[in-house]
Amino acid sequence: MRENQIRKRRKVILVGVNVDNDKSFEYSMLELENLAVACDFEVVDRLVQNAEKIHRGHYLGKGKLEELAILMEAKKADVAVFFDELSSAQIKNIERYLESMIMDRTNLILDIFAKRAQTKESKMQVEIAQLQYMLPHLTGSYEELSRQGGGARSCKQRSRRNKIRIR
Repeated sequence: MRENQIRKRRKVILVGVNVDNDKSFEYSMLELENLAVACDFEVVDRLVQNAEKIHRGHYLGKGKLEELAILMEAKKADVAVFFDELSSAQIKNIERYLESMIMDRTNLILDIFAKRAQTKESKMQVEIAQLQYMLPHLTGSYEELSRQGGGARSCKQRSRRNKIRIR
């Protein structure tokens, strides 16, 4: 057998919030499933929450987030794919809670383009799009390099951090 051709497909769970019982939501979730399959993922389950609005901090309510964690463990899913574009705070909070990889719809589409790009130009365009997408999601990486800081206060904080590291 050709072991090179046999790859383990990542198992994913699709997650969406149906705001105000939208009639086209089921079709949109089916489209998300097709995108996941196009990205060579194995869709093992779906989790849908009916709500009036999307939770700002975690996208889902606390109960559904806990249900998602249990479902991911039971189905041995590697990734949770979210229907809507997530904010950087939502990504951070959900990843911290689930302790696994998460993707949103935009990230999934960019991943498909990256896998299918053939020419140098198309690969570069996809990489630029991915970097532009990631830019607002970068948080707290190098605060000491920020132009917003400065003055005696930041110098004292830096000095205090250095003392802590020395001890």
